[in-house]
Amino acid sequence: MKKHYPLTLIAALVLSACGGGGGDNSDSSPATVTLTGRALSSDYLAGQTVCLDFNADQQCDNSAPRTTTDSQGRFTFTLPEAQQATARQAWVIVAPPAEPAGTLHSAARSISNAMTTPMMLGYFDGTQFAISPYTHQLVISTNQAERQHQYQSSIAAKEKQQIATELGLTTLAANAQKLFGDYLAAGDAHSTALAEVAATKAQQLLEASTLQAQLADSLASNNPQGWTSVQVNVRNLWSHSFHLHTMLHLRQQDVIYSKRVGAIETTKTEGTQWLLDKEGDYTPSLALQRYTNEVTKDWEQKHYREWASWALDYNQDGNASFKGEKASRGTFSQDANGLYSYHTMEFYNEGDPASESAGSRPERAYCDGFDIQAEMTRWSADPDNIAVDRCVAFVEKRDIVESVDAQGAWVNNDTMTEWHKPGNVNSWLVNDKLPPSYYEPRSQRVTAQGDMQRLTQYDWHALTLNAPGLDQSPFNVSRDELQQHNGDKTIKLSQPLWRYGSKLGNSMTGFERVELQNYNPTRWGRYSDAYIEQSYQQQAGGFTLQNRIFQLDERQPEGVAHPLNLKFAGNVTPFTTQDWQFDNATQTLKVKHHYQPVTGEIVFVLPWPRFVIEGALLPKSDSKS
Repeated sequence: MKKHYPLTLIAALVLSACGGGGGDNSDSSPATVTLTGRALSSDYLAGQTVCLDFNADQQCDNSAPRTTTDSQGRFTFTLPEAQQATARQAWVIVAPPAEPAGTLHSAARSISNAMTTPMMLGYFDGTQFAISPYTHQLVISTNQAERQHQYQSSIAAKEKQQIATELGLTTLAANAQKLFGDYLAAGDAHSTALAEVAATKAQQLLEASTLQAQLADSLASNNPQGWTSVQVNVRNLWSHSFHLHTMLHLRQQDVIYSKRVGAIETTKTEGTQWLLDKEGDYTPSLALQRYTNEVTKDWEQKHYREWASWALDYNQDGNASFKGEKASRGTFSQDANGLYSYHTMEFYNEGDPASESAGSRPERAYCDGFDIQAEMTRWSADPDNIAVDRCVAFVEKRDIVESVDAQGAWVNNDTMTEWHKPGNVNSWLVNDKLPPSYYEPRSQRVTAQGDMQRLTQYDWHALTLNAPGLDQSPFNVSRDELQQHNGDKTIKLSQPLWRYGSKLGNSMTGFERVELQNYNPTRWGRYSDAYIEQSYQQQAGGFTLQNRIFQLDERQPEGVAHPLNLKFAGNVTPFTTQDWQFDNATQTLKVKHHYQPVTGEIVFVLPWPRFVIEGALLPKSDSKS
């Protein structure tokens, strides 16, 4: 059963500037500005204290302007006109007054006293202030010191998009439903659904605050690592599982410890994920994944170090099904927008938990008891010529560059180059001067409007780097996806079919329910050595999908260690074509298939399982496909 919680757990506000004020020319009183707002979560909230956090310390300081909501959750701030610009860049907080700065123990008491009204953060959205469970999630995901004035920029747009996606909403739908404003105003099914999710988020904030207070109190008496702060985040999310090749509905809890000594900043995250059932419940004793991540940044030298470990229990039996760890070293930088870039080398030790000794372990088994951080330190002393321990499964060079382009869009370029461990030796040389085994460039671009483009390319044998003179595209898989803020989607995908089997569910959303072999008039086995190019377009009226299937290039040219697994160079004629067209209004799927010498057109009239649900938050009885 889904749980419901008291509305007084949380408060939110929507403020709007109502213009300047003050007396006439003969009045010496200072001019004032009036800001009004409303507090809401699963309903409008009454009797809540609201303050403006001018110094961004997440506290309602004694000097902070404050007011109280009325019976309908409304409130009013009257400020000197000179504070208007500052107020537009301030956080808005629903929270009890902060205790004076002191020890961690007093901070813990402050959090403990706040249990009935956990702190909420909001921001100025360009025309008005807003605070809610949704704005709180947005604010804590951004760097306030660097991005305070950019909540309508592309930097915030990518975070808004992520929150909307977790709810099954497009950017357009999130804006229409005022996800980051007064989402209760419409009083429709969307408002009801958002109110229910807000109640869940409120409960999770309460749980996070309770655990945070307990941990802060514990650090006050036992803190050998000298942590100066602890933060707890709890949320539900959908995440794609690389190992299971499916989307999972998860509860995620992160405990984040931090400290800074001189120029050295250290952050440690201890995380846990649980599988959620259809009612949103989970079994606390059965974690799907546990992970630890510790990052050290030297802000003077701009040096970066990281150690991470993870253990996944896909069988849900209390035992790890897959384990891994990595050690990284490199450099980092931060630009004027607060965006980071990293250039690192990473060592990985991961795989199935090893049952044999390390000397006879399978190639991709996890090497238990191996000190990967010590191995990274040893390698760093001579990175040009060194034998890496057999327990290092592979080495990866990672270059991540985050920026805002000339058009104001947020851009992330992430390039991975890997050197894999040979299967017949126990130790091996690795450096960036040897031929790599794998190459994967990714890029993502998000506009302030909410349009997103993501390009991912896989070069399994690093032919881009090892055979630059190859007379064809070296990427085995290429996926170019454009998701527009209005919900329209375009995907262009190229890949060998044998790697993903006979279904295209891993390539096109919703096609896990459609097997092309059902409509193939020939034997499906003919496609096992084929290369496919797909073009998919989805709009409000339906979708179209074009498939073009070519002969796979399995040659092994001189100087290349593996078959190409690419489309033959210059081959522009597919041996199979399929054209799909789906009409939402008539619920009709039309498929035109050509396979020499067979041609034909088949029309399917549904019902069959829906794969497109507009407004996923609507109750099922009101959903439209």
